[in-house]
Amino acid sequence: MLPARTRICVDCRITLTEGESCTWLSHTAADLAGDCEPLIATVWGRLREGERPGVFSDFSGLVRDTLTRREPLLIRERERPLGAATEPMVPVTATGFRGRIAEGAVEAMPLLGARGVGFALEVRHADAVGSPIMLRDGASAGFTVMGDDGTVLLVPPGGLRMSLERGARPERPERVAAHLRALAPHAGSPSPFPLDEGRVAVLVPGDLVTARAVVSVSPDPRASTAYRDAPRSILMARGAVWIERHS
Repeated sequence: MLPARTRICVDCRITLTEGESCTWLSHTAADLAGDCEPLIATVWGRLREGERPGVFSDFSGLVRDTLTRREPLLIRERERPLGAATEPMVPVTATGFRGRIAEGAVEAMPLLGARGVGFALEVRHADAVGSPIMLRDGASAGFTVMGDDGTVLLVPPGGLRMSLERGARPERPERVAAHLRALAPHAGSPSPFPLDEGRVAVLVPGDLVTARAVVSVSPDPRASTAYRDAPRSILMARGAVWIERHS
């Protein structure tokens, strides 16, 4: 089962699973469960008070405009949304591991109507200030990567990071919008994820990838099961995993 993403980094716009932090220690995270006002304030600017002409009705029933009476109007500071400030950072202690996805919990992914072991999504807005990227979402249900030398990397369920410059497929805007509503169901207005384009990639067994993650050597949990040829120890990824998929 894909883990829920409960927070988002308002600087690089990467979603975060429970207990996960952005690799950039100086970045700020905001909850996705509420109205997302800290994120909306970053994207569209804070609310400020403007003015507009007021109207009133006199005793004759006539509605009259007045230049002397004005009612407050709350508006956002920006007319164009602000995109992600930076790229997500791979931890400096991460290890690169190249191999094929050998096995994993294949299930329905939330986009493209596809099945796989993980997915990544980028939401883009062409008119954004700075970067066009408004959201980076991704998660995996857990999988293993088998190296050419037989070394195994176990990726547990968690956050997934992928560059979608190559190999991604466009998704219909209405399906992306539905995914965003499920991700942040109580987000206020304007949307913290203005959408022109959604790009999606789905990982499946057999994909040739390079995985970058902070790893530790652990006993292979499969060794005591039916996997008679399983190695005695494997590499275990900790935290989010960065994936580069090769064609």
